[in-house]
Amino acid sequence: MTQYYALPKFTLNRARISTKVLITFFLIGTILAVWLSVYTFHHRTGLTVDGVVRYYLGNEGDPNAVEIQFPKSKTEMLEFFHIHSFTLLLLIFILCHFVALVTVSEARKILNFSLTFLSYLGMMTFPWGVRFGPHPRVWAAAALAAGLIFLAATAAGGAAVLWEIWVRPMGETRPENGRDADPA
Repeated sequence: MTQYYALPKFTLNRARISTKVLITFFLIGTILAVWLSVYTFHHRTGLTVDGVVRYYLGNEGDPNAVEIQFPKSKTEMLEFFHIHSFTLLLLIFILCHFVALVTVSEARKILNFSLTFLSYLGMMTFPWGVRFGPHPRVWAAAALAAGLIFLAATAAGGAAVLWEIWVRPMGETRPENGRDADPA
């Protein structure tokens, strides 16, 4: 991936068709994986604060519960977050590399990277607050907000990459910060 940074004046819209197709397939797979994650979390929690609290703290005391849920154990939490912390970080790294190749301002790129990474940190830490901290509803709201920000930031980054690859006219490049992108 970093080989493209070494090519003078490389842009995604002038990349080889095979590179464009590969990146597009990666983004389609990413979109499907994110959709599945959101769908699964919606199924488990209803994407509500109460649903998130119930998911992590269980519902043993609820006589109207259709399905009994037990509080998540520390081991269950560790296993889930171990896997997701690594795989999401790889996804972020790859997607942000593609976003770095889009011809938008450095400030917008850094904003996208920051929102993506900070929301990732929230998604990895706030559920621990729901399960083991005080005020589980506050932590649950923060976890939902982090997930929404992550979804928005990754969607914006993916959309920018797809726009750059397929919509921006071939050969059109916009210099960043009003200067030619060619390093002098």
